[in-house]
Amino acid sequence: MPKFFSSFAFILFVVFNLPTQVLANGNEEVIYLGKSCEYLEDKQRTMTFEQVSKEAMNEKFRAFPQDILNLSTTTSAVWLKFDLAVQSDKRYYIQIDNSDLDSVFFYFPTATGAYDYRVTGKNFPISTESIASTHCIIEVPLSDIKEAQTYYIRLTSKRYIIVDIKAISQNKVLNTLLQRYMIELIFFGVVLLAALYNLFVFLAIRDISYLYYVIYSVLIGLNIANIRGYLGLFIPQWRGEIVTQYSFLSGALYIPFITLFTISFLKVKQYSPWTYRGLMALLFISILHIITNLLGFGGVLFKALHTFLLVNVACYVFTGWVIYRKGYKPAGYFLASWGIFAIFTTMAVMAYTNNFIPFTSFSKYYTPLGAMLETIISALGLANRINILKEEKEELQKEHITYIEQQKELLEQKVNERTLELNVKTSEIEIQNAELKQYQHELLAINELLSQSNDLIKSQHDEINALNKDLEQRISDRTTELQHTLDNLTKQNQDLEHFSYIISHNIRSPIARIQGLLNIFNKEKFDDEFNKQVIKHLEQATDSLDTVIKDLTQIISIRKNLNKVKEEIDIVEMIEAELFFFHDEITNANAIIKKNIEVSKIFSIKSYIQNIIHNLLSNAIKYRNPRQQLCISIHIYQSLEFIILSVKDNGLGIDMKNTDLYKIFGLYQRMHTHIDGKGLGLYLVKTQVETLKGKILVESKPNEGAIFTVSFPLESEI
Repeated sequence: MPKFFSSFAFILFVVFNLPTQVLANGNEEVIYLGKSCEYLEDKQRTMTFEQVSKEAMNEKFRAFPQDILNLSTTTSAVWLKFDLAVQSDKRYYIQIDNSDLDSVFFYFPTATGAYDYRVTGKNFPISTESIASTHCIIEVPLSDIKEAQTYYIRLTSKRYIIVDIKAISQNKVLNTLLQRYMIELIFFGVVLLAALYNLFVFLAIRDISYLYYVIYSVLIGLNIANIRGYLGLFIPQWRGEIVTQYSFLSGALYIPFITLFTISFLKVKQYSPWTYRGLMALLFISILHIITNLLGFGGVLFKALHTFLLVNVACYVFTGWVIYRKGYKPAGYFLASWGIFAIFTTMAVMAYTNNFIPFTSFSKYYTPLGAMLETIISALGLANRINILKEEKEELQKEHITYIEQQKELLEQKVNERTLELNVKTSEIEIQNAELKQYQHELLAINELLSQSNDLIKSQHDEINALNKDLEQRISDRTTELQHTLDNLTKQNQDLEHFSYIISHNIRSPIARIQGLLNIFNKEKFDDEFNKQVIKHLEQATDSLDTVIKDLTQIISIRKNLNKVKEEIDIVEMIEAELFFFHDEITNANAIIKKNIEVSKIFSIKSYIQNIIHNLLSNAIKYRNPRQQLCISIHIYQSLEFIILSVKDNGLGIDMKNTDLYKIFGLYQRMHTHIDGKGLGLYLVKTQVETLKGKILVESKPNEGAIFTVSFPLESEI
């Protein structure tokens, strides 16, 4: 009997908690999907849509525990599934009210029954968004099918996975956005007005507390603008840097200035030295936190940031209480403002980390509201500080007047005493004048002796000048010799860098080819025709590897005289060898190779020329546009002073308007982070071209390909 009741209770629980399909018949403007949505955590981030959409996976999906799903700072990929029946021609949009989502993949059924998808999120350009906003809005494609259909969404985030999902009609989207923006714009307006007012006050009275207040208020506003998605929305060209490099930096910048404001505003060093030492320790830690963010470790420390922020706020409140107990009146405003901020910050942390306080639609406003109240009360405290400064100034003026009167009396007394002393000194001076006349006669005799000595010193000075000139010449010669040695060492270091690169790029590929050929070699039947082809390719790969090793041996000897390793190069043969090297990649890409070679010979360093061609072809193949057939054009011709090599492709291209040359040719700089690479190729190409006294230019447009033009001097000294 107990087992029967347990089973019956379990069935009731499952039935009443099963998500239901949602009907959108055109009358509903906003449909909350939380109660009808299911989710699945992919902790390894490896599951594909084909795996998730299988019927066997349905039992692994779970209903939302409440209307808003809060998984806090999970590193998992989260899959959502819901059934929606759109029975109206009115357009609907899926809104996920979370500005922290890095990637959002929306999978929807098509008329054929297959699934297509759309992408959006902070990791993608703003053009991918159905409606550009600070949070995710995805258009639901119109369909002739009016029955319920299943939709899937895949979410990832470096910050928080919090899902407040709803379907909004096209008529209601603008109102929904404006309701949220108006609340946050009020916060930004308060911060801006308080910052401007106190900036003017600082310029008027030059009290550093006001400047610290302005800086940290603006930085808090920028942090909230960043985490709410406004920076990525209004500065789309910096969206990539904001998401990847500086995502967590804005949350660390304002803390040092709050600490400095606390020390200055409360006069902590004067009223409580031991509290001052504690705040200085916090200041040092907050600066280290900024440095770790600049070094790219902000995501690692993100979870610890909650605790660090709460510790800082608690220290500020405690400091305000200590100073207030000591009788400093402005500390009351400080204690009130940061006490309120501490309450709202604690509530926000507990809501976002899913501890004790459930996350609601209002939870995201805890931090802006606390910051706004702190800003207003702190501004009132600073206004009250002006009156205190006036009182202190008046007291100082009174003390100054009293001090001047006392000093005036002392000065009159000292003047009288000094007058008596001067009369005595006058008598002594008269006696000394008589003695000076006698000394004058003695000095005349001494001057004649000195004149004779000067003539002797002059002759010795000429000899010293001659010795100095000879010494300066020796120093100059030695300096030139040392500079020459330094140049040689610098050149040797550059050669070693190129040597290391060629080892890692040019030797590894032939070895990989040899290993691949050995793996397909038929060891059971050595004499079949397939093995002969394998052996032929092994010989070619071995010859290629032997050529690279010989070139590396030659590069080692560059140190004393690079002209010794120059040779006449058959550039046609070298290009053919490189095309053979990339044969598999060219075949797999179904690429078209166009060659227009007007010059067949070039006199230069073989390994440099080979490496330049190798990298330009490698980049053309690697960064091809998957939406069109790859076409590579190689053109070699001669101008008056140069032999010019041009490699043109129709690949992904580069946005030259928003990209400087350092980003293209700099060390470890990459244009397309979704493709494997280390950002070394173009850096070494540019270095080798400049070593050959040549120059390299690039022309490119996004999705139209790139043209790399390399000019080699006809005759030059390296």
